[in-house]
Amino acid sequence: MSDLLNTIKSASLTARKEKDTVKAGVLGMVLTDVLNITKAPGWKGGEVSDVDVSNVIKSWVKKTRDSIEMTEKGHGDTSKLTTELNILEVYLPTQLSVEDIELKVKEAVVSGKNTMKDLMGYFKENFAGLYDGKVLSDIVKKHLI
Repeated sequence: MSDLLNTIKSASLTARKEKDTVKAGVLGMVLTDVLNITKAPGWKGGEVSDVDVSNVIKSWVKKTRDSIEMTEKGHGDTSKLTTELNILEVYLPTQLSVEDIELKVKEAVVSGKNTMKDLMGYFKENFAGLYDGKVLSDIVKKHLI
């Protein structure tokens, strides 16, 4: 089982014991989504990886940021959403910086990966879960033009 998944399970249990309903709720949603991916059509079986768990957390981070943005536009209170976002971000792996991505793209181009497909595949294979896909795509386009 994924180390990240074990960490989240443990933190969820602790949050429930401490009656931290917000943290327990957020981590419970993540755990439910992780369980759901293993039951989804197309799941190839095997254990859930840290990348799988990271992808679930990233999805929740994106949804929460979108909710914060919409709530701010409506002049609502975002304090609970911000708390939830802070809880989620603790469990995300450290992302590659823009500078690191640029450097790795340059290195990959020098090594012969000179198409969008090659570069995106290279990053997916070697740095899964550690980069923002849109940032990578923009950098790759810049280097290929």
